Amino acid sequence: MRMTISATNIATFSDRGRQHYRISFENQCENVRVVYWCAEPGSKASGINSECVQTTARPAIAAPLYAVLRTREFQSTYPQGTRIRFVDCADSAFPTSDFRCSPGGQRPR
Repeated sequence: MRMTISATNIATFSDRGRQHYRISFENQCENVRVVYWCAEPGSKASGINSECVQTTARPAIAAPLYAVLRTREFQSTYPQGTRIRFVDCADSAFPTSDFRCSPGGQRPR
């Protein structure tokens, strides 16, 4: 899986310090891959909560999950310096909240 990110400044006064993020995933495998991604504020970014926070003591299946056959793109706005994290797993496994892959036998219902 290859992830590319482009970030451009937003020109409006009310969105000063925010950027438009384009997050693209390209599956370079022959099988479907399952991706989890999230945004984490950078050291200078303030005013947003991390979407990458692990909410349980035991890592659980992450959400939301996205299947990527060939390509998939997401767009959003975040403060400058936001870090995008991701994990991808083979179609027989699922990403967990600690950025690992759970075995296929532990599939969510």
